[in-house]
Amino acid sequence: MKTISILSIVLVASWGGLSCSKASDEQTDGGQTANVGECGDGQPCSKASDIQKDIGRNGKVSECGGFTEEAISAIRAPLVRATSGDSGIDSDSGASPYCRDESLSWQYDSKEKVVRLLDRNVMLNCCGQHSIKVLFDQDRDVYEIAERDDAEVRNGQSTRCGCMCFFDYAVEIPGVDKEQISLGITVEVSDLESPKRAVWEGDLDLSAGAGQTLIKKSAEMCSQKSN
Repeated sequence: MKTISILSIVLVASWGGLSCSKASDEQTDGGQTANVGECGDGQPCSKASDIQKDIGRNGKVSECGGFTEEAISAIRAPLVRATSGDSGIDSDSGASPYCRDESLSWQYDSKEKVVRLLDRNVMLNCCGQHSIKVLFDQDRDVYEIAERDDAEVRNGQSTRCGCMCFFDYAVEIPGVDKEQISLGITVEVSDLESPKRAVWEGDLDLSAGAGQTLIKKSAEMCSQKSN
């Protein structure tokens, strides 16, 4: 009987550990990810007050290569075409698929009070599980676009491919009734020694209605591939 009791305790403890991590996959009625089991440092939450609420909606991540224009239109994401002559941003592949600048396109619907965001050409490993959410830092009055790239785990080991791809991240921030907001973009890659890094932070003038901002130039990657 002692053996059975000990085994029961082990099974209950194991199930309790799994329930926290699986809760992050649950969906709320509004289609948002609940993120119940994950805190800001990527570790399981110890108490309810540690949970960071995802205030974004309609989060989408493309397959390798980015969204098609049809997909961008379907999810009502902003698509701002730009050439190096007018903005310094080259968001198209051109002659080389590696020569794409990462850029943030945004659009503000003043009637619906919604900010639509599209982060194009985020370069990551081709293999991984991708997700996006929106957090709000009340102390700093800053919205954080939190992009994730989780490695697949097989036999206890992180598994990646020997190639890099461009991905697009899209999300909406509802309930925004301001003429200007502060915004930051972070990327968290689960199997790096320092998984989370800040990519960009700045202000969006929503009174302009729409805009595009350069996040990262592709010159370094282009020069590597051309040699």
